[in-house]
Amino acid sequence: MNGMTAVINNELVYVNDAMFTSLKTQKRSYKTRICTDFNFLEPVTERAYNNYIYLIKEKSVANCECSMAEGAKKLRKLILKGEIDDGRIIDVAVTVDGAWQKRYGHNSMNGMVFIISVDTGYVLDYIAKTKFCHVCKSNSNASDEWKKEHEKVCCINHVGSSGKMEVEGSTEMFLRSIEKHNLRYTTYVGDGDSSAFATVQKAVYEKYGNQYSIEKEDCIGHIQKRMGTALRNYKSNARGAKLSDGKGVGGQGRLTDAVVDRIQTYYGYAIRNNKGDINKISDAIWAIFHHIILGPPSETLEDQHFFV
Repeated sequence: MNGMTAVINNELVYVNDAMFTSLKTQKRSYKTRICTDFNFLEPVTERAYNNYIYLIKEKSVANCECSMAEGAKKLRKLILKGEIDDGRIIDVAVTVDGAWQKRYGHNSMNGMVFIISVDTGYVLDYIAKTKFCHVCKSNSNASDEWKKEHEKVCCINHVGSSGKMEVEGSTEMFLRSIEKHNLRYTTYVGDGDSSAFATVQKAVYEKYGNQYSIEKEDCIGHIQKRMGTALRNYKSNARGAKLSDGKGVGGQGRLTDAVVDRIQTYYGYAIRNNKGDINKISDAIWAIFHHIILGPPSETLEDQHFFV
């Protein structure tokens, strides 16, 4: 019975897909008649659909701005520690991160950049970047006059490589931090991309001079991830090669994916658990090596407890 039910369900799904796929190419009057026959709601017009989309966007943006303003107020209250908020400019630490519509952002048409408070985790600002406009595509043969008029409302706000979306978005948000929240983002916690920080730092200096200086700190999570990436790249590049003991890099008892994951995790622990003490961080990282990588044949891992 279950097998028969599955077959029927699959056939119904196929019929539904085929029917609605064919409806896409039909005129509105035909779609309306079909929907009436099946007791469906009348299909929405393209203009009405677009109006709803714009309305949803308008309300979503307004709600988002309200939420970010509230997050900034809570951050100011946290930093002032009970003092009266007299509207002074406050220096805060933020993390900067970007995301793209596609998994690999270098060829994505759309991207977003976020500014997040290190102290509260609240999103303080965001910006969406796009290199594509549906209206422009639909009117590619339009007159120059139409194109000039459309530029005023065109959604394209980025020209160039998709990888630069994070750089440009970060710069714009840092430059409006005072006007938006009366905050100075003086600590930039990034993903290790020094070019993005350098661009932001230069733009801020050009606008505010020495009144607004920024320091860069790297996100431990990204540093930890880079360790794992480096080990996986090493393993991949050394595939087929033999080490001094005649064995390869990978395989049982060697640098397997599980071992790489362990090293990456312990690397993050070593940094987080010893923040502020470079010597302890160094010892903890070397301890990972001695706990996982076996030395001379006469030694065991237990003999390699050099850091106590």
